[in-house]
Amino acid sequence: MAYLITPCEERISTKAIIWAFPAAFLLLTVEQIATIKGFLPVLFAGITNPAADLFMPTTAEFAASAGFLLVLALPICYAAARWLRHGIAVQVYLFGVALLLVNVVTHILLAIFMRRYVPGEVTLVLIVLPYALYAFYRFFEEHLVEKRVILIILVLSALMHLPLAMLALAVGKVLV
Repeated sequence: MAYLITPCEERISTKAIIWAFPAAFLLLTVEQIATIKGFLPVLFAGITNPAADLFMPTTAEFAASAGFLLVLALPICYAAARWLRHGIAVQVYLFGVALLLVNVVTHILLAIFMRRYVPGEVTLVLIVLPYALYAFYRFFEEHLVEKRVILIILVLSALMHLPLAMLALAVGKVLV
């Protein structure tokens, strides 16, 4: 596999990989915004719990929550690119990449469980998954992060994915 990746390493800088994060996130968001309206009522059909309202944002609320996340991601990417070999910025960036990776897994599992398309599924599988795996590979190969730290980041992102998603959706509701 390394022989396939090596030519890319010669052409793509680590900083370019970092700055690809907002682009991958935006592509994912566009697909989700375009398809989420008809999906959520099906997902929550028959659920009368008031807490479910938090998970049923309007398209505008979802877009606002994605915008909020993008506003958070940009300074993180800047810091990671600026101080690539110093401080915690790279680890925070990789936490964001890990959250995207967890998002891939949750969407795939949801698609299997529901036996239907889940908003963002195409972008997650075709763009986000390869991007996230390549980012982790490059940061490890360039000795910018250790395996132990990657494992900790992946576990934390798995634990924090749902609470952070709920927070982003709540912010989206407030903004709209």
